[in-house]
Amino acid sequence: MLESIRIKNYRSFKDCMISDFGRINIFAGMNNSGKTTLLEALFLWSAAGNPQFAFNPVVVRVDVPVERVPVPGPTPGMMPAAGYMWSTAWQPMFHALGLGTPIEIVGNHGSLGRLELNISTERSNVLVLSPDTDTSDDYPDDLIFRYGSKSDLREIRIRTSGASYDMETRGEVEILLPSVFEGMYNTSIDIERLSKLKKEKTDASVLKAIQMVDPSVNSIEIGVLGNRVVILADVGLSDRLPLQTLGAGPQRVATLATSAAAAAGGFFLIDEFDAGLHHSKLGDVWRALHTIAIDKDVQVFATTHSYECVSAAAEALGDGEPHFYRLQDGQATSYPPDVLADAIAARMEVRG
Repeated sequence: MLESIRIKNYRSFKDCMISDFGRINIFAGMNNSGKTTLLEALFLWSAAGNPQFAFNPVVVRVDVPVERVPVPGPTPGMMPAAGYMWSTAWQPMFHALGLGTPIEIVGNHGSLGRLELNISTERSNVLVLSPDTDTSDDYPDDLIFRYGSKSDLREIRIRTSGASYDMETRGEVEILLPSVFEGMYNTSIDIERLSKLKKEKTDASVLKAIQMVDPSVNSIEIGVLGNRVVILADVGLSDRLPLQTLGAGPQRVATLATSAAAAAGGFFLIDEFDAGLHHSKLGDVWRALHTIAIDKDVQVFATTHSYECVSAAAEALGDGEPHFYRLQDGQATSYPPDVLADAIAARMEVRG
């Protein structure tokens, strides 16, 4: 598992060190304190062998036109459609928009050791011709990702010119840790992941998790309504119902459970863990997710604004979990599990 990470010059983080991670890690803080940014940094670091990460909406935070492409890994591949100005999307990744100062993300992992990701820009010395280039001396900036151990950095260089780009890799690149970043719902991805679990006969944990928020669900299947593929739930009626008709809770839990299983051996990154969940069910959902995380060897990193979400995790998990961090002013204050338990018992405000 990841033991610590240091983030320099990435978005709101000028220099932030966080250590002593556990299996379940929760981050809280005020708006714009860096919670989502931290998840993005973990996503970048874990998926740094995948050339597509530079175009991922998780990274650039904009609604970009993309096209699905078949690629291996837990998340269906997305590549940018023609016509998007990528150079304008990348600049906000750099702290205070400072393209001249490289981004550095360095992690220490229990089995992989120390790995660093360096993201920088350079003025390109290669011309990339594109339909919207009307001059012959248009030399665009290169976005460069260097990843690996300090003595063996692999490089991915992306050259952009207007809406066109070219990619070049030096050294063998690979995804060392599968990483799943989950915001809100994406029904098509949920269906793909559930289908894979059903094929492998390992979907029982998903049903169990859903039953914790809605005990009326007897089974879940993948079916077709009209021309749409949907997840159907048997709740004891004459017909199965689309899962989304049961409300936000069951659908949110299905997303969390299928995504956690898809992240086997790697990271599951959850933005706004408690979205769509009633506070009375949070402890049950944490227990279900913890069980999947142990079974699939997944390390969980989640954000929340909810005091109930934090206290539910502290009460439900116990014995060394969760590890809690409050983000403020670009720094992280750590609350080890025993300290968090005492703070919750005293009704202390820990979120900032």
